[in-house]
Amino acid sequence: MFLKKIMSQIKGIDKFYLDLDTKQIALYQKYFSQIINMVDVQNLTDRSLGRDYDQQKINSDYNKIKKVLNEAEKNNFKSIYLHVMFEQYINADVWQRSRCNDQWVKKVMSRQSIDFFPSPGAILHILYPEE
Repeated sequence: MFLKKIMSQIKGIDKFYLDLDTKQIALYQKYFSQIINMVDVQNLTDRSLGRDYDQQKINSDYNKIKKVLNEAEKNNFKSIYLHVMFEQYINADVWQRSRCNDQWVKKVMSRQSIDFFPSPGAILHILYPEE
């Protein structure tokens, strides 16, 4: 595990995603894209920005997301990674994130010193405050 941590730091992988199998990045991206394409991203973004939003639509969207996360779990993917990646996307700078849609998984795994989305730890704390 120690060697894996050192290698992740050298490669610039965020420590939250340390256990994500890099051979599965394309498949995580597939699930991520599926989620983004089935929900009302603007409505969720409006909520994150404190604007008016449709709560019923958000409830419906999170039910859709839950189905994709469950499917991912059945296929041995860690759904928590997908959930956190999605929330990072919703809370990211809108213009910047639109430039990275097709490479979002790689982007959040390899955080730059200057980035435009919240850390996975911050998102995790909001989603699961008691853990």
